Formats: sequence, C-alpha cells, structure tokens
Amino acid sequence: MKLLLTNDDGIASAFLHVLIRALRDAGHELFVVAPKNEQSWIGAAKSRHRPVRSERAGRDFGCPAWTVDGTPADCVNIALAHLLPAAPDAVVSGINIGYNASLGFILASGTIGGAWEGAAHGLPGIALSQHLAPDVFEQLRRAQKHAATGDTSTTGNTGTTGNTGNTGTGSDTAGNTTAGNTTAGNTVNGSNTIATGNTTAAAAATASDTTTDAPTVAAAPPLTDEVSATLAATARHAAALIPELARATPPRAFIVHNLNFPYPCHDHSELRRTVPARVLVTRLFAPQPPGADGAHHFLYRPGEDITPPGSPPTDRAAVEAGFISHTVLDYTQIGRL
Repeated sequence: MKLLLTNDDGIASAFLHVLIRALRDAGHELFVVAPKNEQSWIGAAKSRHRPVRSERAGRDFGCPAWTVDGTPADCVNIALAHLLPAAPDAVVSGINIGYNASLGFILASGTIGGAWEGAAHGLPGIALSQHLAPDVFEQLRRAQKHAATGDTSTTGNTGTTGNTGNTGTGSDTAGNTTAGNTTAGNTVNGSNTIATGNTTAAAAATASDTTTDAPTVAAAPPLTDEVSATLAATARHAAALIPELARATPPRAFIVHNLNFPYPCHDHSELRRTVPARVLVTRLFAPQPPGADGAHHFLYRPGEDITPPGSPPTDRAAVEAGFISHTVLDYTQIGRL
C-alpha cells in the first residue's frame, strides 16, 4: 500500500521514525513529508500569510522524505499537489507524542489536522497518538526540543520513570496530553519560497532520501527501554490496522480514523470502538502577571469531562483503561438534520 506520512511533532521525532520502520518492514511504499519543527496544537491551520518552503530531508529514512517549514496540513497539501508522483492510498499522521482524545481537544490537534487534510483530498485519513505518563511525556518533550535545536547537553534526559498517572500531558491535544506546549502557535518559522512542480523530482526519487544539499535532520533523542517497548508495540498495531482501515474507507468519505494507544502498550492490547469524550476546555492561558504588558502564556488544563452517564465508551476512558481507542470521525455528520 502507498502511504503518505506526516506528523505534528516534526521530522526529528523518534515516534515518527519508529512508525516509518514498522510500515517499511511491513512492505508498504512510503513517502514522508513532515514539519521542520514542532507544530502541536495547530489543528488544521494553513500558512496563508507567507511562503512555505519544502526541501528534501537530510536523513536516510529508506524512502523519499521532505521537510516543510509549515503545519501538518501544509505538509499534506504540498505533498499531494507537488511532491508525490501519484496519489497515495491513505494519509497517516503520527505517531503523536501524547494522546488526542475528546471533543474539547480534537479540533486543536495538529496530528488530526494532518489526517483531516488527507480526508479533505478524498483519501482515508488515519491519526495515531501515543498516550504517556505525565513525567515520561515531559522528559521526552524536553529531550526532543534540545535535539531539534542541536543542544545535546540534556538529550540523555529522556525519561527513566514510569507508567503511573494517566491524566496525561501530551503534545498535541485531544484532551489529553499537553502539559506545556507553549509552541502550539508555531505556524512556523521559516522561509520564503514555496516548492512547486516537483512531481518530476518525486517520480525520480530513490529509496534513499538524502541529498548533498539537504539540511541535516537532528537525531531523535534516545528512548528508555519501557518507552521503546511501548512504541514498538504501538507501531506493530498501527502497521496491521492502517491497511485494514484504509481499505474499509470509501473514497471521498471525509472520514478520519483516530487511534489512541495506551501506555504501556503491548502486543496483546485490545482495540475498542469509542466516541469522543465530551470535555469542556476553558482557561488555557495563565493569568497575566503584574508587569507582563498584556502577555498571557499557555497553560494546559485537562478540561471538565461532562460525558453523560450511560454513554458509549469514550476515547479518553478507553485509553486510560489500557485499551487501544478507535474513533471514527465522520465529518459528513456535522450539521446533519
């Protein structure tokens, strides 16, 4: 199966790299187009007010790969119009660092935004997110930030502690996990020329995606044994589920499959069909301190779950109970009478 991969944690994310290896080992034909920098909490935003630049990734992923100095939605839109030689069978976004669950957060998720951009092109969209314990998430976030900026002084601090605490701190949204993504508003930092008309170059791309003039992709921070085992199991589940979900999704269905994986995840972890939890999200910015000159800073809050008793199983509850959550986001149902 031919798959376009993106994410919102950026091209240097180890979670993306593990997914690439699992899908490549499963025999899929892959194209990777991921943000140059982290784009968490950006939703389906596109970079309207400046040119967006794409360039070949300076790392050999074993498949053609590009970076885009824009959002996940920018990545998918530019990839489908200008980089890939032909349309893929599905667009896969993730694996996100932190889960993406509940109505209050799903629309803010850059991971789901990338998958939705595929659905908006008439393709199956599949979003993958990994729940993490709060301390593990925070250590991974800091390590990835240092790796992305080239500061290796603390890259060893990738988390050595465990699997307690399921209220999450994630990186993307979805009601879940994001203790401190102050970079959410990064609709990018970058540059000035949009890549166009690169279909010919993409068609000539070889299995190696390194080029002599491509910028170097920072090495992903190392993972602890526990995180590595969970991530490997999640990637194996994803490699089995992605082709099944892509084949089951009709063309132009405007459907995103939102998959959230528990922490820890095992080969025997069971899949549950779920609905988004109903979560109210308020006060995501800290009060303005004295002398701050009007500045407000992002402050993650898990929100208030107001899911009525007796409702179908929710994404958040399923993941926190150790199940793999599969929610079908059918955008044709919005506003239906």
